[in-house]
Amino acid sequence: MIADLEVRPGDKIWPKWQLLLDWIRRQKHQCPNASITYTPSGARIICEPDPIYQKINFEVSLEGDNVQIGDGTINGIVPTIKNIPITGGVNPPSPPPKIKLIPPDQNGVVFICIKTTHKKTGDLESATIVPILQRDIPGALRADFSAGINGYIPIALVRHHPQTRQPISVHQHSCHNLQCRAYKTGNATRIVYWAA
Repeated sequence: MIADLEVRPGDKIWPKWQLLLDWIRRQKHQCPNASITYTPSGARIICEPDPIYQKINFEVSLEGDNVQIGDGTINGIVPTIKNIPITGGVNPPSPPPKIKLIPPDQNGVVFICIKTTHKKTGDLESATIVPILQRDIPGALRADFSAGINGYIPIALVRHHPQTRQPISVHQHSCHNLQCRAYKTGNATRIVYWAA
């Protein structure tokens, strides 16, 4: 093929130019996840697999002023948003619910938390997903709460733009199914939570 590209005095340029372009096009052929390069000793094919997207539990994603929460469980219970499971309604069927974000604090931050309610034994009774400001979390993210008050387990932090106050990024805190239990510690109760 290389000899065919050689131009001698008196040869027409246009046909040689077309041969050259065809030869160049064949040198590297791109297709999804693969490139083929032709060389004098043969063809070299490089394949790359599709990137693997890791699905994480309780994945928080932004949708305008709303957030959607990915599947996850706490003590085997699927949390709810306004009494609808985060996986969506079954009867009647409905899509996964979204949370309308509340206005952020002076640092432009809103936490997305699992609000837990416990029985007197410390066992989990119910779990809901709520947006909350850090100042409103009992124990300032230590997950402490007084007897009779709910606990809050942060799963993500949503950062807002300082001027527009619009949500701009999510910083995931938990990416596992969770286990939790409430324990009495003096006059307060503490929630201990861990990856399931």
